[in-house]
Amino acid sequence: MGNDLETFRRMLATRKNNLDDELEIQAEVMDRITQQMVKHNTAMLSAKDELARIEARLSDEIKEDEPKLSLSAIDGKVKRNRERLAIWQEFQDARARHEEWQGLHESWKQKGFSIKTLADLYSASYFTINATTSTPRHRERDAGHDGRRAAMRQASSPSGADQPRTRRKVIEE
Repeated sequence: MGNDLETFRRMLATRKNNLDDELEIQAEVMDRITQQMVKHNTAMLSAKDELARIEARLSDEIKEDEPKLSLSAIDGKVKRNRERLAIWQEFQDARARHEEWQGLHESWKQKGFSIKTLADLYSASYFTINATTSTPRHRERDAGHDGRRAAMRQASSPSGADQPRTRRKVIEE
């Protein structure tokens, strides 16, 4: 099993007929994804720190060369500097990689919940054939209920009752 995004993305589909395999690899895959997240988070923070150092150095250099410039003018010159733009792009790339791994981590976490739900359904015999068909014992039970249900419907309907029932007043006047 590789440690690249596409490998883990291809493995995201949950196979309900192989829940034992899915359960076995879930923790291992989450661990590998977390390791990659940490690695890319470190790279992102390092690039962000480097960007801040470059911006501070450039700002100081511009202040020394042109002391009468306003802070917004200095900031504008810093942001247009080629060196700063290159470092900023590195930071953006590192941030994008980290966010991709973070999204994959969330997807695998959701897959874990799906596996649990499927395991619960499996343990409740949801996927067995007998869970949706009735047996002779169930048909007898249901037939008895059907007769009682019909009697209840007849008794509760106005036309089926011999005499209308009067309602009791709960609050006496």
